[in-house]
Amino acid sequence: MGVAFEFSKNALKIFKPAANYKSFKLQSGLYPKLGSDHLPPFAVLATQAAGTTMIHDWLYEDRLRYIPELQKMGADCTILDQHRARITGPTKLIGCDVAGADIRSGMTLIIAALVAEGRSTISHIAHIDRGYEKIDERLQNVGAKITREVAEEAL
Repeated sequence: MGVAFEFSKNALKIFKPAANYKSFKLQSGLYPKLGSDHLPPFAVLATQAAGTTMIHDWLYEDRLRYIPELQKMGADCTILDQHRARITGPTKLIGCDVAGADIRSGMTLIIAALVAEGRSTISHIAHIDRGYEKIDERLQNVGAKITREVAEEAL
């Protein structure tokens, strides 16, 4: 994929590559392979990689609900069937209104919003809050510009 990184005793440092990220083929599997829960954020990376990436989550049906939301942001991605998606990049992502369907897709949309140009609004965030305590504050601490809006129906 062209991701440059360094391991140390207490840290993993990831560096932006000098050239484009490279497309890849990624499939979930049982331990010790990459778990199904870890695939969705790689879809955002795939939008920034040169070439065509294939993501295959054979374990769960309908886990690719984040793909239409990435399409709204300008990603060139297609759901091939209930388990596989094709993503072609690199693609400039543009901020827009998207909705998280579950914990994994919600976090994937946060990552996509951080990559995108412009403002993104993510709705249905209860899943995200359940899985990532104070994620907005934690990302603000590393420089993200995130605000939490109170829905009118909650007032």
